[in-house]
Amino acid sequence: MIPNQDDGFILKAMNRIKSLYKKPVVCIHAENPSIVEYASAEEMTFNTLSDWGKTHPNIAEEEAVLRTEYLCMQTGVKTYIVHISCKESINAISKFNNENLYIETTSPYLTIDCESDIGVYGKMLPPFRDKDSRDALWDGVKKGLIDTIGTDNVTMNAKEKNISGGMAQAMPGYPALGTHLVSVIDEGVNKRNIPIEKIIPLMTLNPAKIFGIYP
Repeated sequence: MIPNQDDGFILKAMNRIKSLYKKPVVCIHAENPSIVEYASAEEMTFNTLSDWGKTHPNIAEEEAVLRTEYLCMQTGVKTYIVHISCKESINAISKFNNENLYIETTSPYLTIDCESDIGVYGKMLPPFRDKDSRDALWDGVKKGLIDTIGTDNVTMNAKEKNISGGMAQAMPGYPALGTHLVSVIDEGVNKRNIPIEKIIPLMTLNPAKIFGIYP
């Protein structure tokens, strides 16, 4: 859907941003396109969310998170990794000490995993992961490793998403605006006993501060 950018382009963009008086935030979709390409080239059937997940393996996200942190450290540019989804990324982030790096996950990744019965409607990029990854994301929230909870909202009807094309042909994307707050409160506060005062700033105050629109 969107052309991948190589590391040289990203580094050049970061250095250009570094020279600006008003410094924007670099947002990175962290997946290694080469790993995804090789994983996607393997012959497989596409019936489940787990099948789809194999084309975008966890290691592709983890490696890109590590690479993004290194470029951020070298340039000193404020960098925001969007919608992390897997436990490997959380493990990597737990070792970082970089005040210019911000980490987002989303309400869908916190509340849905690949065992869900939503089928093709749940085709996402990155894919929904297993329950261990969902638990790891919540652990990241508890430990303060996650800076924000976003939506990555993509609203499509069944025809636009091409549900009839099955898992292989459907468009990725999931509508999350309408369920964003209630799903996180239900899963985080009601089921995991995380204080609401810890969760709400991740959805409101923190992103406002990071992107310079607070208060």
